[in-house]
Amino acid sequence: MLLALVIGVCFGGVAVIVLLDNPNLTWVAPAAASVAIPLVILWRVGKSLGGVRQPSAEQVRQRLDANGGALARVDSVRRTGTTVNDRHLCELTLTVDPPGEDAYATSTRMLIDPIELATFQPGRVLTVARIKPGHPDVWIVRQPDAAWQNKMSTDGPYIPAAEHVRHQPSDPATAVAGLGGRQLISSGPKGRGLRIAAYLVLAIAGAAIIVVPNASEFQAVVEYGDAADDFVFGPRQTEAVDALVAEVGSTEFVSLTFHDGFVTADAVSAPGAVTIDSFMFRWGSADRTGPATIQPEDPAEAIFDVTVLDASIIPALAEQARQLTGVAEPTSYLVIVDRDATFGSSELSIQISLNDDYYSGHVIFDAVGDVISMWGDVPGSPAAGE
Repeated sequence: MLLALVIGVCFGGVAVIVLLDNPNLTWVAPAAASVAIPLVILWRVGKSLGGVRQPSAEQVRQRLDANGGALARVDSVRRTGTTVNDRHLCELTLTVDPPGEDAYATSTRMLIDPIELATFQPGRVLTVARIKPGHPDVWIVRQPDAAWQNKMSTDGPYIPAAEHVRHQPSDPATAVAGLGGRQLISSGPKGRGLRIAAYLVLAIAGAAIIVVPNASEFQAVVEYGDAADDFVFGPRQTEAVDALVAEVGSTEFVSLTFHDGFVTADAVSAPGAVTIDSFMFRWGSADRTGPATIQPEDPAEAIFDVTVLDASIIPALAEQARQLTGVAEPTSYLVIVDRDATFGSSELSIQISLNDDYYSGHVIFDAVGDVISMWGDVPGSPAAGE
């Protein structure tokens, strides 16, 4: 079951990486593999050790008295490859012939000492105890009493041939219960449906561990498609700014830069502070990345209140910049919002830069979207002044 949970986590991580293009979760697959591989090994070892826990002679006698016994012919014997204290764990295929019931074929596992191998060769007739009434599972009686020994010699030759009886697979859960244990979900055929359902639930839960924290990003991908992570031409600028304000803890910003894939910001390191930190919004969350590389000489002149910016107008301004510059299919672009006096004003400005393989263009808007200035090198474009 733990393996199903791990597999779910792995699939959730792959979904986030592939659908959201989020490399932060590339650790999930190796981590899941480091857990899954030992689990698979343990599962295989556990499977190979099935039947190692053997009933005591008293337990076999109690089942023989309570549920009745039967004669059984050994049809085949196979070593599983597991050895415990020099005894081989073997799987025996039996044809069981219960009194008053139809004969059936089943299998059981038991530890056999090498000196006992002759006793369990194909064709030998044994006495078995029914572990549970109505179930095919049996335990072999190693030392039957005289009455059963007599039946083995007189009735053994009349056990039907294996090809003429129905096959009833054994249920490990029955053997576990007979030994005084209990499985949460049966590992036999009767528990297969419940087992599959449990595995699916756990796999879904594992995927949810990774997917749920990224639910908003999946919703954005469903709603906006490829534009979900484009913060210039896409529709999520306001969401990014709100997340950055929440992370900063203040609306005092020095700059905002919108990229195709993420948004960066320089803002006060704490409310009322004059030191500046850098922040990034990406994959649905905002994080502080550390002190800003460039600290403004006069913070009072650089800081602006980000609430004066209506970030939702940026996609329309970007489309307008594309028309004005003539860079119709830009291969790279960004939008910078700040109070940069370089362009002749200390008021808030929105600077949009577009580039393709041959040309570039720039348009500066004020906070409400009016063009302040523009330039570019696409022949015949308004920005080129031709």
